[in-house]
Amino acid sequence: MDGLKRMADERGMALAALIAEIDSAHDAPVNLSSAIRVAVLDWAMGASGEPTSGHDDD
Repeated sequence: MDGLKRMADERGMALAALIAEIDSAHDAPVNLSSAIRVAVLDWAMGASGEPTSGHDDD
C-alpha cells in the first residue's frame, strides 16, 4: 500500500481517485488487486529509470 500511496502523492491524486483510474484502465479478465500491483510496479520501475516494457536491445 505504501507504493500506491506514494504513486498517488506524486501524481497529486487522492488514493481513491488513483484506484478508480487503475480500475477503469485495466483489462476485464484481470482482477483489480493484480492491476494495482502491476500499475505500482510500472510506476516504481519508471521512477528508477529502468525500462517498464519491451527491450532496449535493438
